[in-house]
Amino acid sequence: MRWQIAGLSAIAGAVAALCLPPLNLLPAVFCLAYPALQLGRAKTWPAAALISAATGLGWFTSSTHWIAHSLLVGEAEFWFLLPFAALGIPALLAMFWCVAGVFAWKLGGQASRRITLFILFLGLAEFARGHIATGFPWNAPGYLVSVHPALLQSASWFGLYGLNLLVLCFAISPAYFFVRQRPLGILFFCIMPLIAGLGAIRLADNIDGHNSIVTNVAAAQKIRL
Repeated sequence: MRWQIAGLSAIAGAVAALCLPPLNLLPAVFCLAYPALQLGRAKTWPAAALISAATGLGWFTSSTHWIAHSLLVGEAEFWFLLPFAALGIPALLAMFWCVAGVFAWKLGGQASRRITLFILFLGLAEFARGHIATGFPWNAPGYLVSVHPALLQSASWFGLYGLNLLVLCFAISPAYFFVRQRPLGILFFCIMPLIAGLGAIRLADNIDGHNSIVTNVAAAQKIRL
């Protein structure tokens, strides 16, 4: 049963990564709710470690496929590195998620707290991933906001690492409905619509401001003539 959950968590992570460019399938990110829920219900910390590591492996295998593909371009003289690029790099990056899962399980106690701590520690793990050994900040959950210009406005407010936390809250929000924390799940789900609305307002203001400038410049040119 443990390995079955781990396998499904890996698949969930791989599908969830489809929310990133270039596909930008935003609903796919909700697949992260499954491993988060299973981590919250895990009986032992090794089980939690396996679930979080499998999720990370799926996420990074799916989202870093382009690294392996680059080895096949041209004469493909580095083809022998393909297994390391396809699975080795994702496995290494998944260790950040594994550590986050272990800390969340050990410090959480009950399922809902573990899920919340998993979000928090995943955010910290992504920050660490972006800085340790010169960093590898690519394919972070926060890149989901690039799906639409209105969402993308939030990058100037929260930065990538703040967006990681917000996106993870949004993605894992369905898990709260299964641990009797419906209000928290609804609150976290509303994060992206709220950000999108604020971003749309900001874009509208910029367009109005631009049109005003164009009108003033045109009027000035007429006066000169």
